[in-house]
Amino acid sequence: MPELTDTFYGNELQTWLISLAVTIGTVIALRLIEQVLIVRIARLAQKTHTIIDDVVIGALRKT
Repeated sequence: MPELTDTFYGNELQTWLISLAVTIGTVIALRLIEQVLIVRIARLAQKTHTIIDDVVIGALRKT
């Protein structure tokens, strides 16, 4: 694939594609981790009687 050796802003296209794949993979992994943590924190918050933790969970879900 000779077209992957073309340069774009001083870097080969292959380098840009690898960077893009790593960035997308990182974003997906962070979103999954975030969702798992929110679910676990929400389960813990259900066991308490305060409203503060419910408000925090609501705010986390909106972001």
